[in-house]
Amino acid sequence: IGRGARAAVITPRGQNPTGAALDIQRARALRRALASAPGVLVVEDDHLGDAAGVPLHTTLPASGPWAATRSVAKELGPDIRVAILAADARTAALVEGAQRCGPGWVSHVLQRLVVSLWSDREVTDSIARAAVTYAQRRERLLECLSERGIRASGACGLNVWVPVSDESAVVAGMLQRGWVLAPGEPYRLPGSAPAVRVTIATLAADEARALAEDLALVLAPARAARAG
Repeated sequence: IGRGARAAVITPRGQNPTGAALDIQRARALRRALASAPGVLVVEDDHLGDAAGVPLHTTLPASGPWAATRSVAKELGPDIRVAILAADARTAALVEGAQRCGPGWVSHVLQRLVVSLWSDREVTDSIARAAVTYAQRRERLLECLSERGIRASGACGLNVWVPVSDESAVVAGMLQRGWVLAPGEPYRLPGSAPAVRVTIATLAADEARALAEDLALVLAPARAARAG
């Protein structure tokens, strides 16, 4: 903020790729910091919604420009291609103006479909079950990695973040073993520590064990080199 930032984009839960989430203390600290710069636009991107499996702790300020957006891609399906936006009056007007110069409008059929799905008890129960399943799969992988001495993190959502010394080597080594991992470089700041992203959305318990074993084998040469 002190360097002239004009906007802050915050993912409050299910952050991609690290799986991080704000707890209530961190959210309060961010609100206090943002309150000191009332001209900064705060954009809160809650892209996972309830599928993240943890409560939303907002960072939106009491005054100043703000926007809160929630996609339905993870909860209801990417093909719906709808997101909900709430904002202060000026920011909402700017977004509407930009829409007129671009896509122009969002299908009313899709909007009504989203409202109908979110109003359906069976659908909301299904989202809640999905959040529990994601949490179980994520925790299972973290447990398997920890048992093999592999550091990893993922507080919620669909991803686990694994620090490594060489992203390209790990991604290539895991691909040879039938696993597709994402290199961390596209997601992180220049100069930050390398890592790889593992998506757990469809990872069964036995697959988590096998993935952890293969990752331990791929990481073994680097560990040996550091030990030597």
